[in-house]
Amino acid sequence: MTGTRRGRRGFTVIEFVILAAILAALAAVAVPKFASLLRKTREGNTKGRLAAMRAALSLYAADHMGKFPTDHLESLTLGGKYLKKGIPAADVPGLHPKTRTVTNNSDLKPPQLEALDNGGWSYWSSPSIKTPGYAWGALWLGCGHTDAQGTLWTLY
Repeated sequence: MTGTRRGRRGFTVIEFVILAAILAALAAVAVPKFASLLRKTREGNTKGRLAAMRAALSLYAADHMGKFPTDHLESLTLGGKYLKKGIPAADVPGLHPKTRTVTNNSDLKPPQLEALDNGGWSYWSSPSIKTPGYAWGALWLGCGHTDAQGTLWTLY
């Protein structure tokens, strides 16, 4: 039985090199896309939390004859009526660490509060201090950076 060929048992080095090149090309495309989707997901969560906190503020004001809290929003968490799990974390991916901090205008006076860039919540807690563009009960994210769409976080 000389002259019979045995079946191939494995891959050659060149086949491994080609496979590695294909996988590297796929990874080069997929990894940045995945990272971008992850960032957008985290940003969407933060925008949703901001909307939930604003809704809680509106409910609080409706229950208190149009008056907003004058504290660091602890009033929204008492008894779990407005925010059941406490102040939600603000998460600005890649720019600031997650934080549940609420800074209000009793901590910083205008214009420092408007320019605050700590990645936490900023809240206008005083009915007596009047500043153009800000009203009692205003809540925004204290971040001077832009999101994935290029919009300043403070504009949401």
